[in-house]
Amino acid sequence: MQMKAALFENAAGSANAIGRISLDAGDIANAHRWYGTGYETAKKIPNLKPEQIDLWEWRWLNAQGRVAARRGQVDLARSFAAKGKAILDKGTNKDQLPFYPYLAGYIEFHAKNYPKAIEELLKGDQNDAFVLGLIAQAYEGTGDQTRAREFYTKVMASPGHTINAAYSRPVARKFLQRENPPTV
Repeated sequence: MQMKAALFENAAGSANAIGRISLDAGDIANAHRWYGTGYETAKKIPNLKPEQIDLWEWRWLNAQGRVAARRGQVDLARSFAAKGKAILDKGTNKDQLPFYPYLAGYIEFHAKNYPKAIEELLKGDQNDAFVLGLIAQAYEGTGDQTRAREFYTKVMASPGHTINAAYSRPVARKFLQRENPPTV
């Protein structure tokens, strides 16, 4: 409907959202396809300003980095992150800067480089349930159950009803119940 109505920005955003849901659900091939659709659709937005071009390039590189990380292509994921960082460093989309630590941490998390993942993710949005959940899982990966519990508790306390929370809360709940099983 958005494409037929020539609402290309909305259509590109919708495609990216489907890509995100697919990626977090483990459907990596479909995620890549939808993110690619979002990127190609964004190119159809009339009269794109340079900062908008940079924004869509950043989003596409960010998506490719996460997809590559999920495929175990760590070096490729890091190269996408580096290209994305170069775009962010131009300063045309300062509101996107907080998303770089998430990308870098996401890549390191999936590379099982948990200390580096924690380092990067702690620079990210500490109000984002997904970021908090990745930090918790990374601490769990290092064997630090105390810090994992701390961050899983933050995930459960986050007030948002978002895709990020929807993916993070079940993992947090499972860990916390395992740590403190309910009494009958």
